[in-house]
Amino acid sequence: MPATYEIYTDGSCLLNPGPGGWGALVMPAEGAAARIPGGERSTTNNRMEITAAAEALESIPPGSSAVVHSDSEYVVKTMTKGWKRNANKDLWERLERAAARRSVESRWVRGHAGHEGNETADRLAVAAMKDVERGAIPSGSRRAETALASGAPSSVRGAPQSAGSAPPASASVRPPGGAPPAPGSAPPAPASARSPGGAPASASFPRRRESGGSSANAAPAASAPPPEASAPGLTHLDAQGAARMVDVGGKPHTARTAKAVGEIGMRPETLALILDGQIPKGDVFTVARVAGINAAKRAWEMIPLAHQIPLSSIAVDFDADREAGRVAIAAEARTTAQTGVEMEALAAVAAAALTIYDMCKAVDRAMAVGGIRLVRKTGGARGDYDGEGAL
Repeated sequence: MPATYEIYTDGSCLLNPGPGGWGALVMPAEGAAARIPGGERSTTNNRMEITAAAEALESIPPGSSAVVHSDSEYVVKTMTKGWKRNANKDLWERLERAAARRSVESRWVRGHAGHEGNETADRLAVAAMKDVERGAIPSGSRRAETALASGAPSSVRGAPQSAGSAPPASASVRPPGGAPPAPGSAPPAPASARSPGGAPASASFPRRRESGGSSANAAPAASAPPPEASAPGLTHLDAQGAARMVDVGGKPHTARTAKAVGEIGMRPETLALILDGQIPKGDVFTVARVAGINAAKRAWEMIPLAHQIPLSSIAVDFDADREAGRVAIAAEARTTAQTGVEMEALAAVAAAALTIYDMCKAVDRAMAVGGIRLVRKTGGARGDYDGEGAL
């Protein structure tokens, strides 16, 4: 009976393109699980997601069965629905070769939803990304925290490796670039010798012909990683320095929050009129709060390269200091999306402050808006940010 595995994979990238990491948790039906991370110096989130799946499959014996769980719709729907592969063809061919020699089922899992397997893969990917960034993992390398056996004795299978040690010869953890054969098995047949389509009927990876490319049965092109970058670039500039909107299509929908603050200063007499409801235009804070909420909802229209994202909630609050003539403004935005919600929170603060100015300018044209900044964010590949004490 072929061996069976549950596999969880994830990828992470800083700046996209930039330093990236991938992680895979490979759990056999019997024996110890393997945690396999690695990374690249200059890559993208999508490449890391595909690499994680390919590395995980290549680490298990040919002929085995595996269920691959990923929070990347880009990976899962390409494997199961044959989405067109216009980019990263080298990695798709590598993943396809690995899937063709195993019985593979792909399943999407919601990221950051508390599923331990997915959370473990995410932690591995983020840690590898950070290790690559600081040089602890050389570009293109991988590590195995626990060797995954391919017929190895149980004493080897469960033994963790010390840092820098090589995996046991019997383990199916291999250096980058090729999958190991199962013990006693024949070398893998070339792609042209396999049945049309290349994958057994049980493999959930439709083959397709690429426009302008070779046929599905042609020998795959050699993998070529993206060129190394001398330093990470700005995400909103392409290689030629032209402005662009960052492609977040391959990123998972995850829970994200952001909090921004700012203030508006005025004469104490002006603030007294606001608090006493004496401004002719009406209830200043109510109108400013609505303005802030509306600005958050339409931030993508005001900021050219911002994405349009669904807001779960947006709260705008005011704290008035009557004696100082100062109103502190705070906005907190929440979303479940593929990119962060910082711009929405910042837009809410700015719009609320400007609305206060507009409501009160007839009595105090010297009001001053300032101090608008992000003080907290959660979620996303780069982790949480706490800037409460930054200024």
